[in-house]
Amino acid sequence: MGVKELVDRHMPCLDSGRGFEAIRYIKPLSMTLYGGRETIENVREIRRDHALTEAIGLEEILSSSAMEDWLRGMGGG
Repeated sequence: MGVKELVDRHMPCLDSGRGFEAIRYIKPLSMTLYGGRETIENVREIRRDHALTEAIGLEEILSSSAMEDWLRGMGGG
């Protein structure tokens, strides 16, 4: 579907020093919203589902606090 390419093109890299691509944040956040959840804390459910994380191509899902920090850095918090 080209989502990664769109994210790479339109999401600026933040100078966090960690080097995580924006897609590492976008995939779990969008899955949380798609699943009907309303808070960032629900990303924990995705982190615990190892089959799902393998299927989406992310061996490790970042913590909800890392995602909150990223969103603040993007101006969303």
